[in-house]
Parts: sequence; C-alpha cells; structure tokens
Amino acid sequence: MITDKYGECRVNEDNIERICKLISRFKANNPDSNLIIVHGAGSYAHPLMAKAEETRDLEYGDLIGVRGQMRELQNIIQKSLEKENLSVAPETLPIHFEPRNWKYMVEDWKRLSALGKIPLLHGNLVLTGDVGGRIVKISGDDIVKQIGFRWKRPMIVLISKHPVCSKDPDKFPDAKPIKDVTPAVFESIRDNLTMPGYRDTTGAMLKKLEVLKELSRAGASAYVVTPDGFENIFSDPEAVLESGEGTRIVMFPELHKFKFSNERVIYFLEEILDDNYITEFLKENGGHDVLKKISRKFKSSCIEYPKRGGKALRPLILIASYRAVLDKESENISHVLPAMVAVELLHNFSLVHDDLMDDDEVRRGSLTLHKIYGDDIAILAGDLLLTKVVDAILKLNIEPERKELILNKIIRTLTDLSVGQSIDVGFEREQDVSIDDYIAMVTGKTARLFEASAEIGAVLGDGSESEIKALRDYGLALGIGFQMIDDVLGLVGDPEMTGKPVGSDVQERKKTYPIIYALSKLDDKTKNGIFRTLYIEYADKDVPQEKLDEITELIENTGAIEETKKAARGYIGEAKDALKVLKESTARKVLEQTADSAYYRLI
Repeated sequence: MITDKYGECRVNEDNIERICKLISRFKANNPDSNLIIVHGAGSYAHPLMAKAEETRDLEYGDLIGVRGQMRELQNIIQKSLEKENLSVAPETLPIHFEPRNWKYMVEDWKRLSALGKIPLLHGNLVLTGDVGGRIVKISGDDIVKQIGFRWKRPMIVLISKHPVCSKDPDKFPDAKPIKDVTPAVFESIRDNLTMPGYRDTTGAMLKKLEVLKELSRAGASAYVVTPDGFENIFSDPEAVLESGEGTRIVMFPELHKFKFSNERVIYFLEEILDDNYITEFLKENGGHDVLKKISRKFKSSCIEYPKRGGKALRPLILIASYRAVLDKESENISHVLPAMVAVELLHNFSLVHDDLMDDDEVRRGSLTLHKIYGDDIAILAGDLLLTKVVDAILKLNIEPERKELILNKIIRTLTDLSVGQSIDVGFEREQDVSIDDYIAMVTGKTARLFEASAEIGAVLGDGSESEIKALRDYGLALGIGFQMIDDVLGLVGDPEMTGKPVGSDVQERKKTYPIIYALSKLDDKTKNGIFRTLYIEYADKDVPQEKLDEITELIENTGAIEETKKAARGYIGEAKDALKVLKESTARKVLEQTADSAYYRLI
C-alpha cells in the first residue's frame, strides 16, 4: 500500500481501495468472522522509522511528526473502508507505552472485533519508561505478533507485492515463488541473505517471516499473498499457492493437526486437585470461617499454575508415544489421561519450587506463585501438586503390575529431578564446571521427565521392549537438547517472549551450556573480570543491566551461541534417529516435529 524510495513517501490509494473492496467482500461472505487490520507502519515515515530502528537517535519532535503522519495514513485507510460500509474502530498505540499493557490492549481489540467493529491498527513511535524516557519503534510486525499469540489459532495474512521468492522478482525473471516456508526453508533463507538478489526481497521480508514463523509454530495459519492472491486466500488457499500468488508458512503441520485436547487435561487436573480432602478436614474441625478462608487461598494456589496452561509438552509426548506403538491409531485419550495429568503435575510441581529458588517474578505471563501467595504457601502448594501425581497414577485403569512399573518410573524421575536441581543450584557457587558436569545436571533436572513421559506412553500402549527403549532414548535426548535451547533463550532470548531480561542466566549465576563453553574459551584476565563482577562486586545484589549486557556480549563473541545450537541439533537428531525403530504413523511424525519444534524456537 505504501511506496517509499530514499525518503520520498507516497500513498498508493488505488491499492488501498482495491484491498478494502476485497476485505469488504470477505466480510460479507464471512459475517461472523472476527477481523483485525494492521496496516503498514514504518514505510510511510520511512526515514525516521529507519532511524529509530538503527540508531535510536531521535528527538521528541520526531516522535510527534511520525505519529501525525501515521494518523494521516490511518484516516485515508479508514475512509476507504467506511466507503465499503465497514464499521471501523481506529486505534493508536498510547504515546507513553508499557509492554505489560499488551495483554489489555489485545483484549480490547478482540472485544471490538467480536462486536462487529474492525480495529484498524498500525505501528508507531512511543515513549517507554519514565516520563521523558526512551523513544522506540513498535512496528506493525510487533502488533501482529502480540495479537497472534493472544488469539487462539488465528489466520494471519500478510499482503505483499510478491510472495516469498528465491530471488528478487523485479531483477531476476527466473525467480520462483516459494510455495511453503518450512523450518528448513526458513533457516536456509536466513542463512543465505548474502546471496546476490536474495537480500533485496527476502531480506526485507525476513522480520515478517520471523513473526509468521512464530505464529505458525503456535498453531496459526500464516500466509504471504499478493493482492491478487488475497481475493481467494480465505476460500481456496491451495489454488492461491498453486498459482504462485502466495506463500504458506508451515512449521509443524502434523503437530497442529494432532487430536489432543489440552482442555481435557486441564479439566482432569481440576478434578484431581478439587477433591474432598480439604472439605472433610474442615468438617472434622468445625469448619470455622478462618479455616475456610485459609483453605480457599491454599486451593487457589494449588490450581494456579496448571490452569495457566503452557505448552503441555510432556502430556503431548506421552499421548503421541502411546499412539505410536498401538497396532491401530486411536484418538481416544481416556485410557492414558491420568498419566498425562501426572507428568504435567510433576512438571508444575518442579516449576513452583524452581521459581521460588531462583526468586523469579514471572511464569506463563503472570506473577510466580510465591510472589502472589508468599514463599510458605508456594512450598506447600508445590508439595500438594506432588501428592496429586501419585493420586493421578492410582486412577489408571490398568493391571497392578503395570501401575507399579509406572509409579516406580515416576519415583525415579522425581529423585533424579531433585538431584539435578540441587546440582544446578550448587553450580551457581562454582567457577569450574565442565560440559560433562552440565550434561549430568540437565539429565536429571530436565531430561528424565521427557524420558518418563515417552516411556510411560509406550508402556500404556503395550509397546514391545525395543519400542519402549526407542521412546525412552527419544525422550532423554530430546530433553537434553530442549534444555540447551532454553539456555540460549535465557542468555539472548526476546524478553517479551521469555519473560526475563537479556542475560537473566548470568544474573542468576547459572552454569548453562553457552556460559560454560564461553568460560573455557576466554583468557584468564577476562574470565577473572567476569568472576569479580559476579562474585565480589555484586556478590549479594543484582548486577546492573549494562554490566550484564557486557558479559553477555563477551560470551556471544566466543561463538558460544552457535556452539550450543550445534550441540542441541546433535541431541535432537539423536532423538529423531531413535524413532526409526517405530512404524511410520501420524504419531511418529508428531514426535519428530515435537523434536524439531524444540530447536526451531531459536530461528
């Protein structure tokens, strides 16, 4: 919709009108659909927005100028939409912006959309922090990302002059449209942007592809289409892709189609946790008001983490492993539901105590349990979650011998998890930790629960000895690779997505794979300087963010991030190789794509 060349900006109103007509046609054909429009943000005020991206060297007058230009553009688009009899709700990011407000803004936009209004949004320059704070750019891509993650499985359509192509179509007539951007294709695009003709189009598209890739990984349908392709993308997406007028971003299709209801797991979790023990205790002791008040608080704290959801990765691995060894695949999960709940409860128990030990403030987008209810209640809530793990296993409708086998596996897993966690805490006070030490720690802390989830699924599915071993090996290798990826995210991950600032693992004095690797490569003077900062200058207090940034940069410069990714790829490759023993099936593909999704959180 916008054309910009070296600072010369103009609005292509013909294109705007054409796309608004297509939107109107779509809305007429799909009257019950909820629609949000995010229009181009940076291009209209190109010089200043580019300056915001590259230098951050902006003045208050720049901020006001850009916001004025964006209002003018929004007005043009609004009039064009209203001309098509569409009800539009123009929205603008507040000038004083706080990231924590994303949740409430998206909820407001969703509410407007449900009422038949079409929120019309765009990126902008905003002030963050205190009054007179830093001027930053919030792009249209940032808005799309926030909406996508907070809206259950949306359809995201990016309208572009071209679909994603192998080269710049304007310069290379032989450029071929890319029909599907898979994880491997995305990584290839990112790694080959230095190729002549590749950077021109695909490079400019990369950030948008990164957003669409993340949303696709979370279950959204994501497309890049031309204006011609947009007309039919909702009614016949396959025809648009075949015609070369669109590109589909497909990260893990089998994983998203897998019949697995997280809602049923949550429902059973609530059933397990909302038992009569506390009620009976109150009856036996008079049911006084003060006891009722305390018990309500305690029950709320116990259900808090499980009800927040999360990836439910361990129950997914369990049900996929169960189906992978069945003679005939079944979509019924009733037989294994108690076991799925057991591994998720065990995971949540570990999170409650882990957050308390690390004094973390955020978990799954909200305050950690100990920050809400206090340390004492958090410890007790974690303990109750652990008792409910056993309760869930006892509800399995299987013969006593297999139930005992599964219970023993859970007990061994809990033991290894506790030992691994204690080693992780001990590492924080040690300066000389090896990679082998690290592997031993993450095997207990993280990988054993992945291993147990896969093995229990195979046992419940009556898998053969070789199948059970294959899935046990799969879970163990995946768990180690998964933790390595978490280590990278804990060092350089997007704070908006991880909930932690850059360098959070350095702040907590963790000995993660990239940190251990970097320390082995740094010279003694640099290494001693890092230790002096962490263990002497700031021994009993938080390290300032600027110091964390310096240490993180030193770690990155050793090649630690790439080395960690390489090691993670190796373990995830081992996990997928272990599955070769299993017959071909949808469930096996889900397990393979679960392993891939663990790695591709990074790209």
